Amino acid sequence: MLNCCEELYYANFYASLLLEAVATALLVFIGGGTFIRVDIPLLNNGKNDHVVETAAVFGLTLAGLLYCLRNVSGAYVNPAVTCAAILTRKTSILRGFFYVIFQCGGGILGALMLRELIPHSIEKDLSNTILSDGITLGKGIALEAIFTFTYSWIYFSSKSSNVFKGFGGPLAVGFFYGASHIVIYTGCSLNPARSFGPAILTNKLDHHWVYWAGPVLSACLAGLMNDIVFKSAKLVEYPRLRSCSLIICKPSREEAMLVEYSRHHNFDPSTTNSEYCA
Repeated sequence: MLNCCEELYYANFYASLLLEAVATALLVFIGGGTFIRVDIPLLNNGKNDHVVETAAVFGLTLAGLLYCLRNVSGAYVNPAVTCAAILTRKTSILRGFFYVIFQCGGGILGALMLRELIPHSIEKDLSNTILSDGITLGKGIALEAIFTFTYSWIYFSSKSSNVFKGFGGPLAVGFFYGASHIVIYTGCSLNPARSFGPAILTNKLDHHWVYWAGPVLSACLAGLMNDIVFKSAKLVEYPRLRSCSLIICKPSREEAMLVEYSRHHNFDPSTTNSEYCA
């Protein structure tokens, strides 16, 4: 494994930074453009027109971006998830630090693209995420934390298995991210960089810290729980009868797993109640 500063000598480090910024910019621009076009009122007047369309665009866009970046940068596209990856040592502090900076820069770039290319985007605050009427700061933090925790849990769980190597993992993450946009009490950020760009360009930073506090804390908690609780809670499978034939008797898959488990936990598998060939 590379030392922290050794990454600076490899092209992958700089390519990853660029791709994380571009992916975040595209997420803000494409998703935010749909957000502006359909004029979601964030429950201020009791309507929620076209929420499903916006949710689908955000979710599918994120799934596609994660799929493209999975073998290059690790496919984070989210400062909260990046902080969790640093905490759980899935990425280096140096790489994670620059990821967060470039992701936030990508958020600003995406908001700039909205302002320059989408008509009336300024009137809609560049798709800035805001708290709906009746949602206090505490409720806003709690909602963002709950949804980001679930998002991060799905992300790390799929990434710790082989499913993230295909399209299944990114699709699962994107599906939940899109579905969460149906609950629009906070604008459904789940991603500090997605809120950072529009908030900076519209100079509406009063409650912006909510979209950092909730997601970052809950993402770190999800990352730790995935590593400590969920992985250690996997059940140990015990062997069944061997697969026997007239010529040879091979150990079953379950017996092989038990032998491997015994090597790491110092116990004799022959003391179990498993049955062998008759």
